Amino acid sequence: MSWAHVHLVLNHIPVVGIGFAILLLAVAVVRRSHELTNVALVFVILVSLWAIPAYLTGEPAEEVVEDLPGVSEELI
Repeated sequence: MSWAHVHLVLNHIPVVGIGFAILLLAVAVVRRSHELTNVALVFVILVSLWAIPAYLTGEPAEEVVEDLPGVSEELI
């Protein structure tokens, strides 16, 4: 598995996770549940922390794909 694959796997979790966290937080507000609000906020923190490795694998992933045919610096 190359750095490009690792980056793609890591990159999609924060994107989907933040949508789930917002939905969970909205449900918590509607229900006025402090416990569910805490769970949603912890989930936001976890998703945010997951974005760090996604960011850090971006540069190695770029190095892998920049030499592929049909890929330009502007496209990346």
